[in-house]
Amino acid sequence: MTVTGNVGWQTSGTVGLPERGAGIFVGQSASVTLGGAIVTSNFDRDGSGGFTTYQPSDCDGLVVSSDYNIRGTTCPLTGQLAHSLVGTGYDQPAFNGGFFRDIATDSTPAQGAIPPSACLDLLGAPLTTDARGHRRKALGCDIGAHDAGARYAPPQLLGVNLVRNGGATGQELGLAGSVANPADVELYQAPFWAQPSGQMVQILYGAPDGYPTQANAPPGSGHKFFAGGVQAVTNAYQSIDVSAIATQIDAGNLPYEISGSFGGYLTDEDRAALVVEFDGVGGFLDEFTMGGFSAADRGNQTRLIKAQRTGVLPVGTRFIYLGLSFERFNGTANDGYADGISLTLPEPGLAVGLASTLSMLAGLARRRRRADRASRRRRKMTGGSPWLSECN
Repeated sequence: MTVTGNVGWQTSGTVGLPERGAGIFVGQSASVTLGGAIVTSNFDRDGSGGFTTYQPSDCDGLVVSSDYNIRGTTCPLTGQLAHSLVGTGYDQPAFNGGFFRDIATDSTPAQGAIPPSACLDLLGAPLTTDARGHRRKALGCDIGAHDAGARYAPPQLLGVNLVRNGGATGQELGLAGSVANPADVELYQAPFWAQPSGQMVQILYGAPDGYPTQANAPPGSGHKFFAGGVQAVTNAYQSIDVSAIATQIDAGNLPYEISGSFGGYLTDEDRAALVVEFDGVGGFLDEFTMGGFSAADRGNQTRLIKAQRTGVLPVGTRFIYLGLSFERFNGTANDGYADGISLTLPEPGLAVGLASTLSMLAGLARRRRRADRASRRRRKMTGGSPWLSECN
């Protein structure tokens, strides 16, 4: 569990009162037990006297530790504290691939990582996934809601879109809008995409300030799309663990289908692209890029263009990395746009059919190349006239 970034109001109107637990507030005759949790960077806000101040305010009341916690200095704990730390020097809350912001501690044993024997929930069951739905490490887990060594392993791998929130629909309150006011960007960030740089946001088709309408996007694009926020470069990614179907992949005939829509604003060269990388246990196997359409590609119009690619997963693939990149060339808003990001591995029956089709097309292409080479040889032998070779 991670409790961070909460702001509470002091109601007395007096600056400097003791903190009242913006992170965790426990009433009288009650208690809260924490194990493997992070509670830090929570604040009380006081707007009295015509100005606003913020005071650290993590916990108030009886908070009991069952150990392996990271806490701020304003969260006093009782109970087991042998492996609990006062949190300093950790990353700020960020979108790390989950639905909410979390803190990536990347704990080592010296920093208080939880051993397998203690990586349990409050009922004593093993914690197999973190709050993002990523599968935790077999050798233990990190403190908090985020396990830095975990990867997203979909419960179903064949016949479904493996990308979470590929169509800019994932937001608890359904928030999406314009980013004309940079302060609003925070409200529209896209869940389930780790965002190491910039802020990928969700925008309503037809939003003010010249954003594309649904008529400017491929059919079936839904009501929202992704944009690059206000930074010059915004990156977001998902890494998908497909090791559960290693046998099918290593047979060398399991196809993939990847698609997405990419675009930009009028004559601006702002653009979006998708990098797809196939990785094995030993690292990189293959990659390609989709999208990245220029203003000329779009006819200097505000629009999104669909791109699609099919192929066969490289033998040895265990992880598929999907990286969205938005690049700003003009103005103050990053008007690279993307939508409908999809990665599908067809069902086995369909996969055989698609693999056969791909093999047939490849065979036809090889035969056509051989025929072209033979034709060129005949032209060379007959002085360039195809008719003489036919007559002979």
